[in-house]
Amino acid sequence: MAGISTLGIGANLDLNVQMDQLEAMERRRLDPLNTQKASYDAQISAFGKMQSSLEKLKKAAEDLKKYGDISTTKVTGEYKAFDVKTDGKAVAGVHDILVTQLAKAQTIATKGQTDNKALLGSDAAERTITITQPSQKKDSDKIVIKLDKESTSLIEIADAINKTDKNITASVVKDKTNNYHLVVTSKKEGTENRISINVDGDDTLAAILNVESDIDDKGNVTLKNAASSGMEQKVAPQNALLEIDGFELESQTNEAKDLFPGLTLTLKKESENGKPDHLIVSEDIEPAKAKIKVWVDAYNEFQTLASELTKYTPTESGTAPNKTNGPLIGDSTLRGIQSQLRTHVRTAQNSGELNLLNKMGIKQKLDGTLEIDNKILDKALKENPSSVKVFFAGDGEKTGFGTENFNFLKDTLDSKEGTLHNATDGIQKKKKSLDKRIEQTNKQIENTMDIYRRQFQNLDKMMSSLSSTTNSLSRLLG
Repeated sequence: MAGISTLGIGANLDLNVQMDQLEAMERRRLDPLNTQKASYDAQISAFGKMQSSLEKLKKAAEDLKKYGDISTTKVTGEYKAFDVKTDGKAVAGVHDILVTQLAKAQTIATKGQTDNKALLGSDAAERTITITQPSQKKDSDKIVIKLDKESTSLIEIADAINKTDKNITASVVKDKTNNYHLVVTSKKEGTENRISINVDGDDTLAAILNVESDIDDKGNVTLKNAASSGMEQKVAPQNALLEIDGFELESQTNEAKDLFPGLTLTLKKESENGKPDHLIVSEDIEPAKAKIKVWVDAYNEFQTLASELTKYTPTESGTAPNKTNGPLIGDSTLRGIQSQLRTHVRTAQNSGELNLLNKMGIKQKLDGTLEIDNKILDKALKENPSSVKVFFAGDGEKTGFGTENFNFLKDTLDSKEGTLHNATDGIQKKKKSLDKRIEQTNKQIENTMDIYRRQFQNLDKMMSSLSSTTNSLSRLLG
């Protein structure tokens, strides 16, 4: 580019204008390449929009796949003895519920010590404290603490227990006689969470902490050898007892699950005066209806997007395509996904009379989107809830509308082998190849312009020399 600002002075011509015109003509070679690159960018962006829309549809399909978890009944009103919620297994009806006993967590404590910081163990270098409960199913659930001889005070033992962050809490309490007690409490209620403590390697500390909780055939928990034990039971663990429709039931905790189909009770207090509460479970179609609507809305959103991405406006022969045309006109990937989704909408399920979406009031319009007839859908949900559940959920693995739809979208959106990934990856590779062509073309243009520049410089020098010769002759002849 050196000397370009003075190009043409010798010839008394503005050769820069000619250079700019030549460069503009050369750079027209890039126009079809840049147009193609813009097309690839638009396609990649379009597939990104498809990805987002289909992810939303997949989530909605997954919720339909889990239709069995959707509550089709509800409980209204407040109850003094318990709170209640239902799931998809609950059946509408009236239940008499009587709470006769709340579950309690066990609390045990050491006998009084005059100093909460005094070391209570022997001179042994190390001792092991093991705390067990019947609810512990694995050895790793046990609380195993190793203490050196400088760490056997009530405060240090309590701190060591709490640091395990398991099913036991510990604290040090000072009573009215100014004596200190190590208080150990289960985090969970019930007799299966009763506590036993054993100390190995320190007989002195063992005499203070060793305790074994025992349960009799009536479910009462006491401390074995209570008279000689260094621990006392302050609160005995017990299970919750209740009656539902005359059936006597028992729960380890105050959250009573699966004792009665579809009901989860959180017990708050014993029923007053021994009188049961009348629990009313009624039909509730709204949660299921909402999940269905979310899927329909997501389906329609994708269909609308697909129409935008494949929009085509015809033009006269020989003229440029309309700028409003979609980037995926005629794209086989989009057509294939649309076709499969529409097939799902029309496919019958093995779910009895309600085996098609349109029999539930979900019908396809001429533009490919769906509309819901709420009266028909409400009737289906109220009168044939089991059939609707089978239609959407099937076996939860291969069959059922929601399951099939989810499985298809999961495969389509797979980040390694999915249809969209493969389509986008193919365009990305084409774009990289095109970028190399653009780079090569730019270099060719620069080389060509360098040739033009040298030619113009030579022309300029020649014209300058001719001008100088002419002036000299004029002076001689003049």
